[in-house]
Amino acid sequence: MDDITPAPESLHKLLEEAKPELLKFKLSKDDARRNVGRERVVELTEITLTSWAPLRDSLDQLFLPAPAEQHKAELARLDTRAWVFYAADLAAEDVNSDVAKKAAAKLAEKVKAHDRKLMTWAIAVFGDDPIHAATLRDISRGSGKRDDAEDVQRLVALYSENWALAEQKQTEISKAYLDEADADAAKQLDYLRSRKRNAARRLAEAAYALWYRDYAELIELGRYLTRAEPDSLQRFPGVQEERGAPSTASSASEEELEDEVDEEGDEAEQPPELEQSE
Repeated sequence: MDDITPAPESLHKLLEEAKPELLKFKLSKDDARRNVGRERVVELTEITLTSWAPLRDSLDQLFLPAPAEQHKAELARLDTRAWVFYAADLAAEDVNSDVAKKAAAKLAEKVKAHDRKLMTWAIAVFGDDPIHAATLRDISRGSGKRDDAEDVQRLVALYSENWALAEQKQTEISKAYLDEADADAAKQLDYLRSRKRNAARRLAEAAYALWYRDYAELIELGRYLTRAEPDSLQRFPGVQEERGAPSTASSASEEELEDEVDEEGDEAEQPPELEQSE
């Protein structure tokens, strides 16, 4: 298939009409996480509906009324659900673009560098004070993007509250640098929070799950009905058999999992000067 069906001109309207259902939909751990892009979802839908065309009239003969009507409904709405996912995925793309990811990664490295620099000089300036040393030991626990940002904010507060001492004992950390580090940390925390609140991405995941539920059901049934035919698998291609299919945007759940792994996967580095038995 060289070309996919042109996207409807009213994608925005289509998505708006589907929003009530998408907002009510609750993703479960059993719902599939997509491994194909939105264009491929439309292609797979077109292939499947074409393959189902000669089989549709046999549903009433093969099934009782209730399941027959269920499968008819799945066929009737599959194309719409594919395009709803297309529209939802497109709407959520900006915040998950490669440019946004690169900017976030660059910010994360910058915040991590702030954390290391502020901690190194804090040990030299405040480490002799038992109260400050205990605070630094507490700050040094943990790892990950969120922890880095929170550490920076706590270290900035420590410097600011004891600026006379900090200014007296070192010249590397300035008030301007503290302002810069604090702003970068706040920006990183806002980014992490906004990703988890990304309503557009959650709508896209819901739209995909709804499409996949119908698609998987129709694929399984279509393969069963054509099991004696040699091209059954080609006529009813399964999503899980896709290999190397491009994904236009990573799902929010995957990105959040990456954050959780990053935040919890590395052991915190304890500054040697602060390692004490309590």
